[in-house]
Amino acid sequence: NSLKAVKEDYGFRHREQFRAVYGPWFRNSLPTLFTEFDGPNPSYSSGERYVSTVAPQALAILNSPFTRSCAASIAKQLVAPTASSAPPDRSVEDRIHVLFRWLLSRPATPAEVQWSRDVIANDSLEEWERLSLLLIASVDFRYQD
Repeated sequence: NSLKAVKEDYGFRHREQFRAVYGPWFRNSLPTLFTEFDGPNPSYSSGERYVSTVAPQALAILNSPFTRSCAASIAKQLVAPTASSAPPDRSVEDRIHVLFRWLLSRPATPAEVQWSRDVIANDSLEEWERLSLLLIASVDFRYQD
């Protein structure tokens, strides 16, 4: 029975819908985002983790189906809100502040509000999705002071 479990980790398809702490960690099939962000090698123990910030990490976030689906979901809540999200009568600027609170846990600066308004010039779903994805890929989203 244990031999069968060993074979099943080859080619395992990670669904990337859960937090990393709940995901399986197979030596032969590591999730893409884990490997891009210096996930530890599960073949041996290590008392120290290496840290790096390189261009492939930002590209992995921008192109990941998981982060793209998260950005799409966030954008839908901002453009066509439900009872549990932002009220529909909120201005574009109010929704920008909501987005920064949701994703970065801080208020947007005046410069960030202006930049965001430039990104979402037409207030369309696609532009809100792009803005959400850009914030998810930002350094402020990945690191906390």
